[in-house]
Amino acid sequence: MSIAPFTNSNLQRILILDTNGSSRNLLSALLSGYYRRTELIFYAKTVEEAQNVIAVNAPSLIFIDMETVGTEGKNIVNNINREITDVVFTLEENNPVVQAFELSNTMYLTKPYSIENLVKVMDMLSSTQQLKNAMTPHQSHTSDKLTLRSQEGITYLDLEDIRRLESDSNYTHFFLKNGERITIPRTMKEYEDLLPESHFFRTHQSHIVNLSLVKKFLKEDGGYALMDDGTQVLVSRRKKSDFLCALTA
Repeated sequence: MSIAPFTNSNLQRILILDTNGSSRNLLSALLSGYYRRTELIFYAKTVEEAQNVIAVNAPSLIFIDMETVGTEGKNIVNNINREITDVVFTLEENNPVVQAFELSNTMYLTKPYSIENLVKVMDMLSSTQQLKNAMTPHQSHTSDKLTLRSQEGITYLDLEDIRRLESDSNYTHFFLKNGERITIPRTMKEYEDLLPESHFFRTHQSHIVNLSLVKKFLKEDGGYALMDDGTQVLVSRRKKSDFLCALTA
């Protein structure tokens, strides 16, 4: 059977909550082997561990094993932002709860796991996400705003209020004109693709600056962009020429 990898970019960070190590490993292997967009997979054996992972890493998909975790797993559902996080319950095929899930349109995956069943679930998630996107009035980017989604909620930023972005592994720090810093568990590359090139420039693999808030270019130590608040942002040698052109455009 030939199965095309699932490519929905919204399902990148996945949390598997299951006390059974073998079960966690099998599901992880199926996800990693068949879905290119699986960026990171986190594991938790208890609800408390899962809540910590959610708070720090904001997964976009959570698998909760009902049989090993029990009804405590439902507490997680009540405390997450369902606009940005999908939940799939896992359980044995002969569990009577399956019928209840069917009647309530609850997303579930039965054991023993198989790639065929997993594909069905992921296809349903993809269709659900597409419907959400079609019905959501605010997308990730408009001409003058940027939408930041996290477990705490949704923040709408005016582009002119963003001073700079800084990458920290799989996290992005937004530094605003009012001095506030917002950290989002997403890579900076995702936001680079959304920000207009006419206003923002990636000076270095770890930095993006708002061109209108750059006061001058400093030649010392290879090159820095001096921001309006006095912050010096590194400019890589290979970016220097393009950066200077962008400043004078």
